[in-house]
Amino acid sequence: MQFACITRRSEDWQDFRSALEASGHTVSGFADASELAAGIRNGFNPAAAAFDSRDYPDTETLRAGVIKILEVNAFIHTAVSSPLSKKDFHEALEGLGILAQIGDMPTASDAELVLKRLAKIEAASLKAKNR
Repeated sequence: MQFACITRRSEDWQDFRSALEASGHTVSGFADASELAAGIRNGFNPAAAAFDSRDYPDTETLRAGVIKILEVNAFIHTAVSSPLSKKDFHEALEGLGILAQIGDMPTASDAELVLKRLAKIEAASLKAKNR
């Protein structure tokens, strides 16, 4: 699978990226949602995009970034690194279908969480196809 990491803090995301790559996945970095949207329009097809909330001045701007990707391809799953509490995170990004809230400094455990949730979705999809 291909993954997109939208962050300007590549060093802080290295454990997350390395865990995805160690699991056999390809990870590409993007500076912002506009850059990723352009990549998608040009044929890049990630299974998931992970957003760094620190790159956005507020949750409304972050929301707009996630929406920008979903408008180009609604099948791309999203994860967001955020220091917000689960409740505040849910209230800020409700309705976007975020796959996972990951740590503000994403780790290998965060990558495992994203991969497990993607595997559950894929299994459910295969089950539905086989009915």
